Amino acid sequence: MHNVDHNYIITMINSIFSKWIFCIKCFVYHVTFLFTTFAKMVNVKFEAQKQTIKHYWNIGIRSAKQIHEITSIPLHTVEYNLKKLREIGDVEYKQRIGRLPKVIQEISHMIGQNIRCNNTISTRQLAIKIENIKDISIDHTTVWRYMKKKEYSSSVPLATPMLTDRHIEMRKSWAQAHMNDNWNQTIFTDETAFDLF
Repeated sequence: MHNVDHNYIITMINSIFSKWIFCIKCFVYHVTFLFTTFAKMVNVKFEAQKQTIKHYWNIGIRSAKQIHEITSIPLHTVEYNLKKLREIGDVEYKQRIGRLPKVIQEISHMIGQNIRCNNTISTRQLAIKIENIKDISIDHTTVWRYMKKKEYSSSVPLATPMLTDRHIEMRKSWAQAHMNDNWNQTIFTDETAFDLF
C-alpha cells in the first residue's frame, strides 16, 4: 500500500481547477474582444460603402450597376442604398420613434399624487380618474405597467384582530382617567402620512 497525502492531492486539484477557470475567463474575454472588434470593423465597412454610394449619387451617377462596377460594392447593397436616397434623400437610417407613451410626465405626477392620497386605489379607478380629468383614453393595464415599472407593489391588507373585552375595558379606563386633561396642549400623531402646504 502506498501512503497518499490527501491534502497534497486536494491542493493539486484546486490549483488545476483555478488555472482552468482562469483560462476560461481569458477565453471569454478574448472572444468578446474579437467579436466587438469585428462588429466595429463591419460597421466601418458599411459606413464607408454608404458614403461612397452617396458620393457617386451626388456627382450624378444614379445607376446601381455602374456604381457596383466602379466600386465593387455588392450590387444588392448599392441598390438598397440608392432606394433610400430616392425615398428619403439620405443613406442614414431614420430612427423610428415608435408609439408615444401614454403616461407622460403630467400623468405620472397625477398617478403618484393619487397613490399618496389613497394607497388603496385600484388601477381601474386611477385610469377612470385620469380619463375624466385629462380627457384622454387610458387603459388600466397601461397604468398597471407604469406602476410596475416604477416599482410600486400591490398587496392585500393584513387582517387586524378585533378588540377583546380586556382591550375595551383598558381603553375605557384610560379615557376616564384622562377625561379632565387639557387636550388643547396635546398633539395627536399616528402612522398616517400627510402633506403640509
